[in-house]
Amino acid sequence: MSEMQPKWSRRKEARPLEIVDAAVDVFLENGFAAAKLSDIAKRARVAKGTIYLYFETKEELFRA
Repeated sequence: MSEMQPKWSRRKEARPLEIVDAAVDVFLENGFAAAKLSDIAKRARVAKGTIYLYFETKEELFRA
């Protein structure tokens, strides 16, 4: 029997860049103060807590 593979998968190494790309879009649309990490997570298609695995604060994410 062959091992089942998920329909989609992402490499863990790609996640920080995906989060940053999503954050740029949300920051441009809403401004820094109004940008919500939950909106960034949704755009990046990750859980909100995943952002904190790579960035300690919204400010650090903004600087990235």
